[in-house]
Amino acid sequence: MTGDRDLALRARNGDRAALDALARRWEGPVFAVGYRFLGRPDEARDAAQETFRRMMQSFATYDDSRDFGPWILAIARNTSRTMLSDRGRMPVSLGSAPEPVAMPAPAAPDADRLRALLPRLDPVERAVLEMRTRHGMTHQEIAEALQIPPGTVRSHASRAIARLGAWMAEEER
Repeated sequence: MTGDRDLALRARNGDRAALDALARRWEGPVFAVGYRFLGRPDEARDAAQETFRRMMQSFATYDDSRDFGPWILAIARNTSRTMLSDRGRMPVSLGSAPEPVAMPAPAAPDADRLRALLPRLDPVERAVLEMRTRHGMTHQEIAEALQIPPGTVRSHASRAIARLGAWMAEEER
């Protein structure tokens, strides 16, 4: 699998397939950041679209010696803050449930069952799992991306894993 840095360099040089691959890989985390700030799925989708537009315009500033994830998530935060400021509203709590965030297919015997249960998770819990498992981000990096304490990231991850386990056990009964 091609790394994010390689894809970013190829996208910077006009490779549309690389740009599409980056957008697919990061759509969930970018959506989660937008939702964290804006609190509405439609606005989070708008923020994600604007984030990727700004990403394309800002490739010249991408330092390929650094990880791509924090860079794109910083663009998502700034975009969301701008949209929030333009609307004159405060961020909402993480408790509401927007549309599902895309998750990678898990590599386990019960992958289909697990994949079917993922949409039941809270969107931030799904985003935390995706950032951790799919993108290999640390709890600290996720905390910075979502602007929540690292302990809260660990809580979201732990709660998501516990819920998935409980739901799978429930289905076995």
